[in-house]
Amino acid sequence: MTPLLSICIPTYNRVDFLRQVLDSIVSQDEFTQTDQIQIVISDNCSTDTTPELVKQYIARYGSKIKYSKTEKNIGFDNFERVMANGDGKFLKLHNDYLLLKPNALSVMLYYIEKYCSEKPILFFRNIPHVPQAVHCETLDDFMKEISFFNTWIACFGMWKTTHDSQTDWFRANKSSLPQTDILCRMLAGGTSALIIYDEIFTLLPVAQKGGYNIAEVFGYNYLQILKKFVEKGALSKSVYRREKKEILLKHINPFYFDIKKEYTFYQTGYFKWLWNDYKYCPYFYLGYLKWMRKKFRAAWKSLFRRKHP
Repeated sequence: MTPLLSICIPTYNRVDFLRQVLDSIVSQDEFTQTDQIQIVISDNCSTDTTPELVKQYIARYGSKIKYSKTEKNIGFDNFERVMANGDGKFLKLHNDYLLLKPNALSVMLYYIEKYCSEKPILFFRNIPHVPQAVHCETLDDFMKEISFFNTWIACFGMWKTTHDSQTDWFRANKSSLPQTDILCRMLAGGTSALIIYDEIFTLLPVAQKGGYNIAEVFGYNYLQILKKFVEKGALSKSVYRREKKEILLKHINPFYFDIKKEYTFYQTGYFKWLWNDYKYCPYFYLGYLKWMRKKFRAAWKSLFRRKHP
């Protein structure tokens, strides 16, 4: 029997997080009492005990869990690999540090069953909202509704038939944002989107999250993807300009400057990656000065505390 939903989890050296994620799935009746859910795990050559952990779950749940391990670390190509291994009618990409809330599977199955014939984009936005679901017919509508949250892989999924219709869906893997390119391509091609507002995920606190240059990925790479659709006429210049400002001020700057030192994003190349796209934007300079002032104040307070413990 073909499952309705494949939860596709790319993972690397997060065995303790993965255990909690799997428990949040297998504890729900929709998984244990039906054959509608499949868990697909693609292990990106982990060096921890991930294989041993997954074997325990396979021993309990058999073919409901599908596991493979790469021979080397393949980076974002693991997203493509895990989706390709899914057998369900809908392939849901899922972080290895993302717990499912108790109602999550029932919510996802409801929309998958309801829209299985139409096959719109199903985008699971993890916040409450009224109305609970919003239809978007164009890329402009989608970007105005979702903005840069389109980049979160937890919200992303594809119908199996759509996935199998082309071999180059993940052409933007090197940008670290293949999901954004895929969503834009589908919307530009005439596929509508349904944004589902419901709290169905919980993020586990991953210490020192980062490990890449956020100015490069969410500044340069992100805008390069969007520009392609502006050139094609699928994304309006006004929406693009709005999005360019939003992602800089509300996403890139807070994480790049990281006043509380909570992350491990590379703090180099700010002007290198952003200059060409932002040099004529006054808010670029004002935003930079704002965060440099915050960094100076934080450094001053830290120095004062050391001198006056």
